[in-house]
Amino acid sequence: MSLQLFYIPPWTNLTVGVAVTSLVLWKGGWRERTLAAMILSADVFGYGVQCMGYYWGWQPWPVPPWFGWTVDIGELATCVAFALSSNRYWTVWASSACLLGPATRIVRSAVPGVTPWAYQSAQVIWWYLLLAVLLGGVWEANRSRGPVAGVPSRRFAVEGATSSAASPS
Repeated sequence: MSLQLFYIPPWTNLTVGVAVTSLVLWKGGWRERTLAAMILSADVFGYGVQCMGYYWGWQPWPVPPWFGWTVDIGELATCVAFALSSNRYWTVWASSACLLGPATRIVRSAVPGVTPWAYQSAQVIWWYLLLAVLLGGVWEANRSRGPVAGVPSRRFAVEGATSSAASPS
């Protein structure tokens, strides 16, 4: 009997990953887009293989064991490079979230009692954390760009300009 509370199907993670990274590719800056492209390519390969097997009912070919390490280290190196060369806070949070992936893999290798369910649950949590931080980076990048052209904003109002409702008649 399993002690897990629920099971998240692979297609759910793939859908969330594609939706978030698509939004980031659409609205993000170049740093956000670079990281989103890395995440999207890893998700399409990793979760895509699992989803095909889940949907068609056949056992998919296994993802190579080195694939997870390659993705984790690549994302970590990218986030650390962004954190060292940027003045954005989200890059520090993204580096922290990316560091948790390899740390979880090391703990799994070092501690024999870690179950596959516990390991996968931790990896999914760190992945969702990275997606949330990436969305925060897009939010921060869009706020720093200022208002959209043609859309009036009270925050950037011209000094001395008054509206008819605010001025006494």
